[in-house]
Amino acid sequence: MKAEVKDFQETSVIILSGRIDASTAPQLEETLIDLMNKGKIQILINFKETDYISSGGLRVLLIVAKELKVRDGNLRLCHLNPNIYKIFKLAGFTVIFDIYETEEEALTLRSEKPSMRIYFWGTRGSLPSSITAEMVRAKIHKAIKEAQKRSLETDEAVVEFINNLPFSVRGSYGCNTSCVQIRGAEEYIICDAGTGLRDLGNYIMKSGKSPGIFHIFMSHLHWDHIQGFPFFTPAYIHSNQINVYGFHHELEEVFTGQQDNPNFPVPLKAMSADIKFKVLELDKEYEIAGFKIKGTKQNHPGDSFGYSFERGGKRIVYSTDAEHKKEAESEGYSFLDFFKNADLLIFDAQYSLSDAIDIKENWGHSSNLVGVELSVKAKVKRLCLFHNEPTCDDERLDRFLNDTREYLKIHAESYPLKIDLAYDGLEIEV
Repeated sequence: MKAEVKDFQETSVIILSGRIDASTAPQLEETLIDLMNKGKIQILINFKETDYISSGGLRVLLIVAKELKVRDGNLRLCHLNPNIYKIFKLAGFTVIFDIYETEEEALTLRSEKPSMRIYFWGTRGSLPSSITAEMVRAKIHKAIKEAQKRSLETDEAVVEFINNLPFSVRGSYGCNTSCVQIRGAEEYIICDAGTGLRDLGNYIMKSGKSPGIFHIFMSHLHWDHIQGFPFFTPAYIHSNQINVYGFHHELEEVFTGQQDNPNFPVPLKAMSADIKFKVLELDKEYEIAGFKIKGTKQNHPGDSFGYSFERGGKRIVYSTDAEHKKEAESEGYSFLDFFKNADLLIFDAQYSLSDAIDIKENWGHSSNLVGVELSVKAKVKRLCLFHNEPTCDDERLDRFLNDTREYLKIHAESYPLKIDLAYDGLEIEV
C-alpha cells in the first residue's frame, strides 16, 4: 500500500493505492494518526487506486472517524471502485461515512455544506398505513407494462428507466407516523416520536453511533406521535441521554402511561438510558445543541405546538397537527410571523380543502391549498406537505402533490416556492 498526502484548503487528501489488508492496515492507521497529531481534522481518502480493503482496514477507518468526531472533525471517502464499495456495503459502512463519487465533489460539497439536513423517518398522519402485497403487485405490473415499450439492454438503461417512472410506481410514500430528524449537529434533533422513531433507532444502532445525546421535541401527545418511543432501541442503552421536550405539562405522565401495564410489557423505568422530560414555556427562546428554538400554540384537539429551529442563518419550521380556519385569510394572522421567511416549512396537509372545511372541520388538520397560500404570504422558500392521510395510496398522493403544484401556478405563478410531499426516507438540504 502507498499513501500520498496533499492539502486542499482545510482538508487533507490521502490518495491510496494497492491493498489494505492485515499487513498494511497499521501503515494506514499510522498515516491517519500522524495527520491528527498535526491538527488535521478534515480528512478525505481517495480510493481510486485501491484494489482491496480488509476488515482490519475498515476497523482502522472506524476508529479514526470516531476520534475525528471527538475533535469536531470529519473523515470522508471518495472514488470507491465497485469492489471496494461492495465491501463497504457488506460491512454496513456505507451508512457510517460520507461517500462521494469524485474528489472534486467531496471537496466542493464540503466547502458548500448546508447548515442543516432534514430526514423524514415517518410522514403518515393518525396511524401507520402499510403497503400490501396487492399494492406491490400493481406497481410491478405498471412497471413491466411501461418497460415493454423500451429497449433495456444495459444496466444503465434499466436504472434510467426506473428513475423516470412515477414515484408512486418506483417508490412509496411510506407507512410510519410522524418522526423527523434535523441533521447537522453532533447531538440528535428529532421532532415527534411516531413509529418512524423505531427506524431511526435501528439506523443509529447499525451505524455504531453510540453513545449519543437525543433531543426529542413533541408537537403533542396523541398516540400517533408517541407510539414509536417504546421501540426506540437507544433508549435501552445506559450510555445514552434522551431529553424529551414539549409544552404539555403531562408530558412525562403520558410517556410513562403508554408503557404501563396493560398497555405495554416493558415499563419506561426499565429503559436504561438517562431519560428526562422537560416542559417548555411559550414566548421563550431556547438554545439547544447549537439551535435557537421557539414554539407556538396551534389549533388542535388537546392543543399542539409548532417549532422553529434556527442555525447558521437558516430556519426550519415544523408545524404539524394544526388546523387553520377562516382567520388564516387575514393579513394579521399570527402564523404568518411564525412562518415568515422560513427556508423550509413542514406543514400539516392531511386533508383536501373540502374535507378540512366540511366533514372533518375541527379535527385539527389543514389542507394543501391553505399551505400554499400561507407560504406565499409568509415568503417561505420551500414547503413540504406532511402528516399524509393514511387512507391515500401512493398514486393518490402523487396526484395530491401535482394538484398542489398546479394550485401554486394559479395562486401565485411568479412566486418561486418549491413544493414537496414528505415520504419516509426523504432528505431535504437547507
